[in-house]
Amino acid sequence: NMVVLGSSIGWQCFLGVLSLGYDKCVGYEIMPSQVEVSNQLSTSLQLEQRVEFVCQDALSGSIANAGLIWLNSYAWGTEAKKSISRKIIQEAELGARVVSYEPLDVVALDGCPQTLVLQDTFSIEASWNPRSTAYVYSVEEAA
Repeated sequence: NMVVLGSSIGWQCFLGVLSLGYDKCVGYEIMPSQVEVSNQLSTSLQLEQRVEFVCQDALSGSIANAGLIWLNSYAWGTEAKKSISRKIIQEAELGARVVSYEPLDVVALDGCPQTLVLQDTFSIEASWNPRSTAYVYSVEEAA
């Protein structure tokens, strides 16, 4: 399964299900209008059983059973970004991949048996920055 935190109008969920082979994707977005449009598109594509959008803060969204967690956190405040890193470290399954357009706050959490490890970076051209970087992490056992 795949989860998108900050799913906007949902294109990454559709990409995950239609092109990357994920069985299901849930997108969490706080803007009701974007959630409504995304769910309408999901229905019109007859994907409502596989692609769902929830109007909910990403910090309270479920990342259980997610093999891929995609973050769209560029508009989030500093504390929210730190909180989402801690959430992933504490709640994600071992082996899950995390994609972010910004480096994540990789911290060792007391009593937590796992951490985030940077696996790769790659340059992408985006409308907001022609030289953006995507960061790919994996959830692994802490040393």
